[in-house]
Amino acid sequence: FEMTFPLRGADGNFRPFLTRVIPLKNAAGRVLQWFGTNTDVDKLKRAEEAVRIAGERFRFMAESMPQKIFTALPNGDLDYFNQQWSDFTGLTLEQLRGQGWLQFVHPDDAEETSHRWKYSIKTGEYFELEHRFRRHDGEYRWNVSRAHAMRGDGGEITMWIGSNTDID
Repeated sequence: FEMTFPLRGADGNFRPFLTRVIPLKNAAGRVLQWFGTNTDVDKLKRAEEAVRIAGERFRFMAESMPQKIFTALPNGDLDYFNQQWSDFTGLTLEQLRGQGWLQFVHPDDAEETSHRWKYSIKTGEYFELEHRFRRHDGEYRWNVSRAHAMRGDGGEITMWIGSNTDID
């Protein structure tokens, strides 16, 4: 048995506790005794709520911007695109993930775009490039793309965040 529900703590206030109870059975399967624990999970629940709110705030910000916003894994695979990408390209967000974004880069710009992105991924250096992207109606438009590496405490890249702005 396991559930989370409010219990009154030693301070008299109600906080969420995780309760777990397991039976001790004999060889015949008969319950001889129950053992249980109550663990104060208030800090965990508060942290989970803070993460949820931060995620909602990021999504709201990214979806509200007129720029095309993206995030990428440390290896450069793109894992988030705001709705403006889909509106611009006519592609679904799933079609854009990973390396799917290369399909709307102008053929004359594809090699340089790929080379420069790979270089930034390898070195962690800031990415900035003007190149052409195919809009949903087939027209190519000049965009400036920028991306920064977010780093962890040890200096390792934890993610990339970037934007693309139509400058045509």
